Amino acid sequence: MISLLLKVFFLIANLIKSAIRWQHIDGDLRSKGQLFVKAWFKNRIAFLAKLGMLGLPLVYIFTPVLGFANYQLPIAINIFGCFLYCLGLLVFYRAHHDLGNNWSPKLKGQAKELITNGIYERVRHPMYSSLWILAMSHPLILTNWIAGFSGLLAFAYFYFKRVEKEEDLLVKQFGKPYWIYMQSTGRVIPKW
Repeated sequence: MISLLLKVFFLIANLIKSAIRWQHIDGDLRSKGQLFVKAWFKNRIAFLAKLGMLGLPLVYIFTPVLGFANYQLPIAINIFGCFLYCLGLLVFYRAHHDLGNNWSPKLKGQAKELITNGIYERVRHPMYSSLWILAMSHPLILTNWIAGFSGLLAFAYFYFKRVEKEEDLLVKQFGKPYWIYMQSTGRVIPKW
């Protein structure tokens, strides 16, 4: 029974995450849908991250294929995983809200302005912070060695392949103000 509840929680939480992101994509319904599909399939690294964070978990939730890799955790750990996931969603929402129209699924240095207020006052990449939190909660919610850890491993690969490129683009785009901003904030862990 707890396994079913955790699966339902994971599905609902991912729908909420998608809704948060969906409302920050510019354009009409059709262009949003096309951008969403392109973001899933165009970039191999992003595709692998999405496959690990959502694709394999959906296989686990809707089929018995990965059942051989199930494990059990104390219910308190499962509940902690759900709270962790909710924290990740809150950070994800706040990052999108504070970034506003400056967010893009593409890595191409098109930010209109350097955002340094709100959650960005303490951390440069709170969206990545939120995704780390979400990925770390997966093994606590999805009690399956493959589905649970695929998100964490896939996101780690995505993050380490992408974050340096993103920082380089921001330095090129904003120059010295971004360097100063880098000194006063943490990359994914808030700097106080």
